[in-house]
Amino acid sequence: MNADRYQNLRRRLRLTKPEIAVATGYSLGYVNRWGHSGESALQPPAAAIDRLAALLRERALRDLADTDRAG
Repeated sequence: MNADRYQNLRRRLRLTKPEIAVATGYSLGYVNRWGHSGESALQPPAAAIDRLAALLRERALRDLADTDRAG
């Protein structure tokens, strides 16, 4: 379940794996193992999902504020 949510957030945020590593505070090597179907695949930690969800909310609020200022 976390893998699906991670993939959805990653798509919506349009972040590269290095950017995800920075945003979540996890190493790139660890991030590279999230959400794929290989033998070494790991479920993304809930804390990482929460950080990405917060980043998406922050972007949405910023976009809304920018729209209000422009209009």
